[in-house]
Amino acid sequence: MSAGLSREELEHVYGSLDEEVGEYLDNVSSTDPSVADDAVIGLIELLVGGGVVGRITLPAVPHLVDLVAPGVGDTAGLLMLLGSIAGTDDEVDIPEGSACATVANELPRMMPMLEHPDPEVRRQAVWAVAQCRRPDATLGTLLARWEVEPKLAVRADLLFAYALLDPRQAAPLVSAGQDPSEANAVRMAALFTGLDVGLPWTTESSGSMLSLLQAGERLDGCTWIDRFERPLQALVERLWVHGRADAAVELLAMAVNTDFGEHKADLLVAVREALDLDEGDRGPGGVTSRTHVLRALLDEARDG
Repeated sequence: MSAGLSREELEHVYGSLDEEVGEYLDNVSSTDPSVADDAVIGLIELLVGGGVVGRITLPAVPHLVDLVAPGVGDTAGLLMLLGSIAGTDDEVDIPEGSACATVANELPRMMPMLEHPDPEVRRQAVWAVAQCRRPDATLGTLLARWEVEPKLAVRADLLFAYALLDPRQAAPLVSAGQDPSEANAVRMAALFTGLDVGLPWTTESSGSMLSLLQAGERLDGCTWIDRFERPLQALVERLWVHGRADAAVELLAMAVNTDFGEHKADLLVAVREALDLDEGDRGPGGVTSRTHVLRALLDEARDG
């Protein structure tokens, strides 16, 4: 939409850039890698820090895509930022839905990134394109990517995209992805997204996830799992959100008997997450039988 426009012309259409944002945008194309990296980090903090998008964010979007299209600087990082802007559910002082709509306007220039030679760029392009939530414009291309995508990390992320855009159509692919013959990254993504597309979560599902964690699979770099969370913690939260708190407790009960080696801390974090979620359900000071079970599991995890 904004290809070929000068900064002045873009500001006339989208609004004035915040001065600090403008400086960071200029620095993204710096030949000094440290300056360019700091610029991307600064843009993330300013434009979607804490998941909040506000007035200074929307005018920056077409400028970000201007940098992505020719591959200036950290293309993957900029795509991740664009997807985070589109996917926010916390907009302040701007019309509801305007963040997603502004990024979606740039889809024609973002879609080619799905075929970029760098797999990390393709991975973040999947994230950014899907977060625009325009299945009519994007799902066909994303589904076609499944047939040709060689990198397991990208294939895993594609499952998250399908589940977001069309859970019913995604269900058969997600179900097939849980097959033991699939690669570990795809299997773990399929277990995560199975909850989103309505597949059952069983004791066997918990066992499969724990075996993947024990084998070392962590979906490293997956934007679809909060970068501040560990996979077991993220799964506990996901089960809870889907009304499967009892399944989350069963998963943790199985996990205390699983040797995670150097990732032992994952279990402690996951049980504490469950206790926090449990407190949110029952209120401060309240105690249920589930609370007692989780406290016992925490003691076992510490002693294990």
